[in-house]
Amino acid sequence: MKQPFISKRKAVCTVQSQRGMVLIVGLIMVLLMSIIGVAAIRGSNTQEAMAGNMRDRNQAFQATEAALRTAELNVAANGSKMVFENKNGLLTNQNLKDAPFGPVARWAGATWDTNSIAINKSDIDLKLTKMPAYVVEKVEVEGPAAAAMGESTEYGANVEQAGNSVIYRITARGYGGSEKSEVILQSTFRAKH
Repeated sequence: MKQPFISKRKAVCTVQSQRGMVLIVGLIMVLLMSIIGVAAIRGSNTQEAMAGNMRDRNQAFQATEAALRTAELNVAANGSKMVFENKNGLLTNQNLKDAPFGPVARWAGATWDTNSIAINKSDIDLKLTKMPAYVVEKVEVEGPAAAAMGESTEYGANVEQAGNSVIYRITARGYGGSEKSEVILQSTFRAKH
């Protein structure tokens, strides 16, 4: 009986030259994960900045609202004793053509600093860049002439119907934690004297 032929050669694995595909794929994956990580960090920083800006704006709004309410209380209590001579925050109607300062809502910082009444630091418990300030304008409007002055005619008619009432325009300006967050609020206030 013949024995089967068994080769005495050993199986030899030949190593073909490697092309580095695994390394390239690995580097691409690391690059993609790095891009995703950087994008997540940027998004987080942006969200934090937006939250900070919103908080700053809210502080500015609240400080300005406090100044507006303080002015309204002051006018309600002392309006008949106030002297409106275009100084110390007590102004005549600045929307008129011959007004010395022009419309309050368009004032620059220097005009505000010299012509307004600032709120006391002890009255507001916020960390603000600058204390809020306000101006009070005595608005004298008579019926149809109101339209010529840029005021509402109905607004003027209400003044005539109000009898002994005087109309005041109160404008307040405030800041939050930075001077970039500026808020200006305005109200029209009628006081009976």
